[in-house]
Amino acid sequence: MRSSGVGRAAAMALITASLLLGFLASTQVLRLPFGGQQPSGQAEGPVLGVKASVPLGLHARIEAYKNGGLVFAKDGDPWTLNLAKLIKFLLFTMDGTDWPDVRPTVVQQPNRLTTITTVMTSLWYRRGYSGVHVPVIGIGSGTAAPSVNDVSLQSTITLYDVVDASNVAFQDAGSFYWINITGQFSGLEVTVSEVGLFRRVVGVAASNPPDQQFLLLLARDLVSPPITLVADDLLVVKYAIRVSKDVLVRFGLCDLVQVVFGLGDVNLRSSYPCPRTAQPGNKNYPAPHIESGSACSAGTNAPCVKAVFATASITYTDRFALTTVPSGIEMEVRSPLTTITTNSTHLIIRTELRLGVTSSTTFYGLVFYRGVFHDTSMNTGLVTYTAFTTRVVTREGPAASGSYTGTYPLMFIPFDPPLTVPAGSKVQVTLELAIPIA
Repeated sequence: MRSSGVGRAAAMALITASLLLGFLASTQVLRLPFGGQQPSGQAEGPVLGVKASVPLGLHARIEAYKNGGLVFAKDGDPWTLNLAKLIKFLLFTMDGTDWPDVRPTVVQQPNRLTTITTVMTSLWYRRGYSGVHVPVIGIGSGTAAPSVNDVSLQSTITLYDVVDASNVAFQDAGSFYWINITGQFSGLEVTVSEVGLFRRVVGVAASNPPDQQFLLLLARDLVSPPITLVADDLLVVKYAIRVSKDVLVRFGLCDLVQVVFGLGDVNLRSSYPCPRTAQPGNKNYPAPHIESGSACSAGTNAPCVKAVFATASITYTDRFALTTVPSGIEMEVRSPLTTITTNSTHLIIRTELRLGVTSSTTFYGLVFYRGVFHDTSMNTGLVTYTAFTTRVVTREGPAASGSYTGTYPLMFIPFDPPLTVPAGSKVQVTLELAIPIA
């Protein structure tokens, strides 16, 4: 039940203090009213609230080269709502049962004239299906201003499936990483006025040819002035994506790169090798696997997302290099706990976790983590892209059986100083990740 107005006022008056959350900015620690359902059998008590807003540090630069010369460059962040939904699914949902709540809007481009738009209500996954999961760069002739609600180019000319590692470059730049993804276009007599970055996904049905599978638009921007091409011209479009190390730890960044931007496929993974941590004797599956059904049964570390409030000190010298999940009080991370909103400059992914304690407890940080899928074998095969990019590539997927015995952290929020929650109270952590859109 919700606390009354009198209860809210009394709780708000209890304490105000400052807390520095490690890599986060200084935030206010307030005893706030508990705004959600009370756990069964628990008396309502004050809430020690921690709130922080942090930039995700995801920036894009778009460059276009015509016959080797730079003809267009723009520093901007034309990210879409679909990108925010993928990040929500990756970091703040338990498993595939939460996918219908995410509901990204995807398109199919079976030819250069037709765009089929649909809401993707079923989770894509890798097991046994003959698709590859890759980034796609598109060019078009549309002139409408970009919007966070864009789901495709306004008028598609053609697409380039990035299935070769030679079209992907990855660079460690100290406090951030650069991911360069390029697409090449030739033999066209067109005028290009828009570009887009997609992530190709495979639905559960996966009955269409691989180059007609769903496309999920991550970014769209206009090209000004437009670029006119003749048949002998070569146009190279490059997305240079900068990802900060200030929010995710190494393996969280692995998942972001491989799941959101499609670089987990065997054809591209060598450009960003990122094995998961595992217990001794277990295999590392080199790309994240997300279950399509309920996978978080008791006593398993299935590949779902959970959060742990650390109850012991966490020793580290580099927050980004954290590789183990600390001991503490664990809770599921379900999709309804996270909302996505937008303003004129950012998409905001807001997650709120509440945890009650029956005895006085000191918390040293919050860690989001995923279970590791250790597979016994791999399904591999060859598929041919023909509609837009004619080439044969290897696809892979985990076999139907495996074990889930390891874990790896995605995000680490240290509490410095530690946060002590009195008996009968609750701790509420509100985390806002901001994605720039302007």
